[in-house]
Amino acid sequence: MLGIKLYGGQHCIPGNIIVRQRGTEYHPGINVGLGRDHTIYALTEGYVKFAYNKFNKRRSISVQLLPQQQQQQQQHEQKALQQVRLQLP
Repeated sequence: MLGIKLYGGQHCIPGNIIVRQRGTEYHPGINVGLGRDHTIYALTEGYVKFAYNKFNKRRSISVQLLPQQQQQQQQHEQKALQQVRLQLP
């Protein structure tokens, strides 16, 4: 069965199939993977987001992180930046 399995704004967990398709009608965005059969699936927990880029005329699908995960990711990135700054001469 081809088609959209999770719609925009719906909650997903890692491994959830978002779209089953033949060819890349929808392109993978952030926090999603593309299977061998062009299936788009979630890599992280969050909410599904559909987007359209009018410049290259592509529809893409991303997974937005939950607010708690966004804070944790930002803190992790800040710590990594501080470590890089300390290593620079």
